[in-house]
Amino acid sequence: MRISVEMSLYPLQSEYVDEILGFINALKKIEGLSLKTNTMSTQIHGEYDLVMSSITECLKIPFESGVPMSLVTKFLNLDREHSVLND
Repeated sequence: MRISVEMSLYPLQSEYVDEILGFINALKKIEGLSLKTNTMSTQIHGEYDLVMSSITECLKIPFESGVPMSLVTKFLNLDREHSVLND
């Protein structure tokens, strides 16, 4: 099953860019994921198990930095990248 996830990472400090970019760049390295980014969020499309394990793996990096942060997500049980709902 392919899914789509929209995510926004909010480090709770004034210097936040490095944590966000590090998270996105780690996700971009994973083969089989499709990512789209904009100024407000990142959308990930792919197979359920790969998407979920990738988020878990890549989120651990910024979470271990000690910087308080929040990850806001929306999950959709279809691939919006290739869906007829895009129209």
